[in-house]
This record gives sequence, C-alpha cells and structure tokens, in this order.
Amino acid sequence: MRIKRPAITGGSYDRVLQTADFVGYLFIKDNKRTIDFNPTDYWIGKNSAKFSSMLIPDFNSIPDFFSGLIKDMKTAINGQTQAQVETVKLIKALTDKIQTMNELSELNSFLNELPGMKNGLKKQIWDKVQFRAKELNFEFNKEEKKFYPIKLKTEEKQEPVKTPAKAKKAVVETEETDFSFE
Repeated sequence: MRIKRPAITGGSYDRVLQTADFVGYLFIKDNKRTIDFNPTDYWIGKNSAKFSSMLIPDFNSIPDFFSGLIKDMKTAINGQTQAQVETVKLIKALTDKIQTMNELSELNSFLNELPGMKNGLKKQIWDKVQFRAKELNFEFNKEEKKFYPIKLKTEEKQEPVKTPAKAKKAVVETEETDFSFE
C-alpha cells in the first residue's frame, strides 16, 4: 500500500510537518471535491481543530470558502490555547491549595476532589499531593485510600560513649602560609 504525502523533497518535508497546524488531502469522492485533514492509512494529515472531512463548494458560488476555513482553523487553535491557559491556572491554584495543607484531614478530604479531574490533570495533582504528604510525614494506604501518619520505628537508646577520665588532648601543629599573590 502506498501512502500519499505532500510532494516535498529532502529534510523540508519533516520541517513542514512540524510547523504546520494543518495538512490536508484533497480528493474526489462521488464526483465531488473533498478535503480531509485527518491522517488515514492512505494519506498523511494533521488536524489540530478536529475537523471532519468536508465537501468543497463550487468557487463560483462561494469564492471565499477557504478564507472562512482558515478563520475557523485559527479560532479552533486559539480556543485550544485558551483552554491550555485555563488548565495552567487551575494547576497553579490547586498546587497553592496543596502547599497550604498542613493537616492529615485536609489531605484526606482533598482526595475526594481527584476523581472529578481529567486524567492528565489528576496525575499531576496526585504527584503534588503525595509529595506534600511526604513532607508532612504522612503515607498513603492503598487499601483504605487514605493518608496516615508514618509510624516511626522506636530507636534503641544508645549509651553515651565513655571516655577515660584523663584523656590527653591532641595537639595539632599547623603551618602558616602566605597566600598573597602579589
């Protein structure tokens, strides 16, 4: 099977695909011009706006079809950028909230908020919660799905080291050196 790709030679092909937000394939289906930006087994595509394949109208009836399509592309990309900005703000707010937690009950009650988060966000926040819990000497019990204080092992009492009553002081002789570089 042969995959249809843009007719670009050399290393320019990779550069174009890296920088382009959209790469579409124009073809005729049922005697109608169609463009599809989705990658398939038959052609290369890049679809940042998640467009479905679309029919291209007659240019005599709608001459500005592609300018409208480009506007839609820009709007979709800017919408994604705004969503990313909102997600970053949410991560910052949740991180600040986690850093102010000092009590076991605060961490455990925060765990109820995690299931409502998206998976990528949930993983980042869970890592921050675990780090904060470790700072506060709490550990997570997987069976009960709660944090508990870390049980410290009782250390054996160490007896003080006995030294002879009349221990001689060590005398260390040092040589004074001149560190002048002049």
